Amino acid sequence: MELKLNYYDEFQQLSSKQIFTDRNPQNWNLPLIKNAKICGDTTVYLHDISAWNIPGETLIIDTERPPHTTDQSTRKLIRDFLRSQPCRDIFIRMMTDHLNITQARPIVFGTFRVVPLNGTTRGSADWVFAHRLRDLYADPEDSRFSFLNFDDGKKSLQVLVPFTESMICSKLTKAQHISELTYDLMQGFADIFGMTVLKPKNEVSCQIDRRIQTKEHPELLPIDETLIDLAAHLFTIASEILLDGPVISTKAAKKLLMDPAYDLWRL
Repeated sequence: MELKLNYYDEFQQLSSKQIFTDRNPQNWNLPLIKNAKICGDTTVYLHDISAWNIPGETLIIDTERPPHTTDQSTRKLIRDFLRSQPCRDIFIRMMTDHLNITQARPIVFGTFRVVPLNGTTRGSADWVFAHRLRDLYADPEDSRFSFLNFDDGKKSLQVLVPFTESMICSKLTKAQHISELTYDLMQGFADIFGMTVLKPKNEVSCQIDRRIQTKEHPELLPIDETLIDLAAHLFTIASEILLDGPVISTKAAKKLLMDPAYDLWRL
């Protein structure tokens, strides 16, 4: 397994590079930071190194901080980050359940997007911070690998990761669908309340969206049906958290909410 990291200067000239491989981790000479945290503005990539012969669980790539490892798993890093964002973990679960994304859920709120490239929801994974991603393309020498290009306007960074271009795009597309659903919901609310959405759609999208444009967008239900489905998922999730288990299934909750006696639009 191998990761390559290229740094570019303001003139887009290669200034330095690093290679991380499980064959000679003793040569990394990276700091191990026990209480490392994700920084949403500067972190660009998390790589699971728990199976590598090196102290630590995760390699963290950042545009402001040098590469470093931590003894925390990628799952714990992501979980702690979500816990610092009040109620957003519930929102993410609700939106992904609605879209039938039940494994390796992307984290999407506003223009912030973190996408798992492998693994499962409850396990370790390699995560790309897609809102910082400018472009990606297959390695010309080995199509099993891909280059991820990050750019914050000041610094450019390139990471070679062991995933195919098509696989990465499919993962990024799921996050894009969540973002579009959120925007369409807000547009639906705006229409109901006679308001206008403050920002056009292109201003709340990410740079990489232009790269992964696809015709396969999930069909948006009428807003009343969408809200009923989201409310049913929210009830199930909340009961799992508060009561250690769902009171009724999401399907049963949705059926009750669709009963005329529970008409949400009478409120």
